Amino acid sequence: MLNPENKIAGNVEALKFFQEQWQLFRKTTNFNFSFAPADKKYDLLGKNEVCGDSEFCRTVQADPEGLRKCRDEKRVFEIMMQTRKPLVETCHAGLIDVYLPVFINSEFIGCFCFGKFLFEPATEKGFAGIVRRTGSLRIDLQKLKKAYFTTRVISKEYIDLVAETFSPIAYKMLKMELEILGERKKVEKLTSLLFEKNSSTEIIGRSQKMRSIFEYLFKVNKSAANVLVTGESGTGKELLAKYIHSNSERKEKPFLTVNCASISDSVLESELFGHVKGAFTGAVSDRIGILETVDGGTLCLDEIGETSLGFQKTLLRVIEEQEIKPVGSDRVKKINVRFISSTNSELEELVQQGRFREDLYYRLKVFHVAIPSLRDRPEDIPLLLDHFCGKQADKHGSKELSFTRKAMETLMTYEWPGNVRELKNFVENIYFLAEGRVTASMVASFLGTGDKRRLSQSCEPDDYKSAVNGFEQRFLLQKLEKSDWNVSATAKKLGRTREWLSRKISDFKLRENLYRQRPAEPSLS
Repeated sequence: MLNPENKIAGNVEALKFFQEQWQLFRKTTNFNFSFAPADKKYDLLGKNEVCGDSEFCRTVQADPEGLRKCRDEKRVFEIMMQTRKPLVETCHAGLIDVYLPVFINSEFIGCFCFGKFLFEPATEKGFAGIVRRTGSLRIDLQKLKKAYFTTRVISKEYIDLVAETFSPIAYKMLKMELEILGERKKVEKLTSLLFEKNSSTEIIGRSQKMRSIFEYLFKVNKSAANVLVTGESGTGKELLAKYIHSNSERKEKPFLTVNCASISDSVLESELFGHVKGAFTGAVSDRIGILETVDGGTLCLDEIGETSLGFQKTLLRVIEEQEIKPVGSDRVKKINVRFISSTNSELEELVQQGRFREDLYYRLKVFHVAIPSLRDRPEDIPLLLDHFCGKQADKHGSKELSFTRKAMETLMTYEWPGNVRELKNFVENIYFLAEGRVTASMVASFLGTGDKRRLSQSCEPDDYKSAVNGFEQRFLLQKLEKSDWNVSATAKKLGRTREWLSRKISDFKLRENLYRQRPAEPSLS
């Protein structure tokens, strides 16, 4: 029978080996890897902080408040406990960090982290953003600027490579340490630290449904075949199409999107294929079509289900032959274009109804990606909120928003008929409404979720635009009334220009509404 003490001794020797490999890996990559435990009993690897050890970090941490923010692990831990997935995060000072969470028997024990780098080379504009983020700290700006401009720049793909190389070493080290600590049963449940390949892209989502899509796209990207993207309005179909293109072999070539529902067949053909002078009334000169413009690249056909059978026949020939004929011309031009089509319609039903060509359907659907609605992946909402709030902070200043637990619960139980687009609009509006902290009552006032229903029982996704406009009118009218209709002062408070607000007043006829009897609305202040 194996002596447990001998096994522990063997593990200690194995641990030393992996620790040497870890130190070598850190030296080779020049990254500052650390492990931050959620509980002191898991204080492994001799490091108990989520912060960097670079000249930039040391400059920021010269101010005690900067040091406190660097060591504030609470927010990172809360996100990881909710998402249970890796996280690419911009730190409070503006550099990039990567966090890999570790769970044992569903218990969060901490995370590995590495980082303090940039995705793009440092610029004066970028440094201005750093100054805004650290404006409340008493630090040496000249020293900070020098450190910023010498910060390492890496690609998002390199993050994947480093994380995937680092994960097996880190996993072995944790396994050995936990066995030495007597946590043998928990070791069997230790989750893999394989890094999610798409966590550093603009596509935000770490739910199981989105992870499945990312894994599928990783295979799709190896092919040049056509892709059909389906999903409700506002789910991000065009963004996904851009992601597919930017990760394909065609990424250096053009990518364009055409909304097939917004223009007639004749105009659509002219736009796609081009035309020669005199082809029709108004054709005063030759014009190159979109398909020729994106030659070698990718064309996204948005709302493909709205096209006519006549256009579908023409499109089928283009896809099969990879050649076009400009309107009014007999000359054929060869092209090399990948087609990504998107729709919120059920194309199979349209095929059965005879409204969509079956042969074209299968030509477009070599690969099929169905994006889930936001209500089907509520665990992604905290990440999306953080992403959109960060965008607003970068655009309008350093103001940060926090959400109470009740507010977050309300947001995660709301049905989001407008999906991610509606969530983005919510953040853009609430950013100006809230004073740093968003409560459940504020969320209910905006979304009409007092009883966790949609905006109203009769509100359908098609009513989203009018619902948003209704809120914007009430919000602007209330702010104008508070300032006694001082347009300049109101615009300044909202962080907008006077011209913008004047245009809104005219578009919404707010001065006319001022004298009308309005129904009672929840307070927005």
